[in-house]
Amino acid sequence: FVFGDTIRLGAAETVEKLQRRGLKTQMVSGDGNETTRAIAKAVGIDEAIGSRTPEDKVSAVKALQNQKHQVAMVGDGINDAPALVQADLSLAVHSGANLGEEVAAVTLMRAEPGQIIDFLNFADAVDQKIHQNLVFTFAYNIISIPIAMSGLLTPLVAVCAMLLSS
Repeated sequence: FVFGDTIRLGAAETVEKLQRRGLKTQMVSGDGNETTRAIAKAVGIDEAIGSRTPEDKVSAVKALQNQKHQVAMVGDGINDAPALVQADLSLAVHSGANLGEEVAAVTLMRAEPGQIIDFLNFADAVDQKIHQNLVFTFAYNIISIPIAMSGLLTPLVAVCAMLLSS
């Protein structure tokens, strides 16, 4: 997470929900180490790194990736853009700094930490739907191909069944 000097409403609850999902949370901020650690502690993040340059943020992301972690980066400013590019999943918070939004995979339209959870829930629902569609498609093919080969399935019925399976 990247936060400014003030803690955003809902940040602690969002961190708690992320940790309940089994996700490791780490804060990398452009603020000094002392400020960064204090804010991280206040929202329940165990590990925090204060950095002075965008390159420091990129280094922090790379260090996690080198440990075989998949990294999601949330940023709201121009100085976050290089780390957003480096991250496996990048979420920009709409703040008027278009560069962060241009490089991020996802842009959260409100500066509310809870939107991260909303996005993850939406992504999970999409993933479930994709798996469901694959199961129905494979089931259709396993059942209908032998029936079609035997001549018992007309082309019109096969097309309708394929549309319904998807």
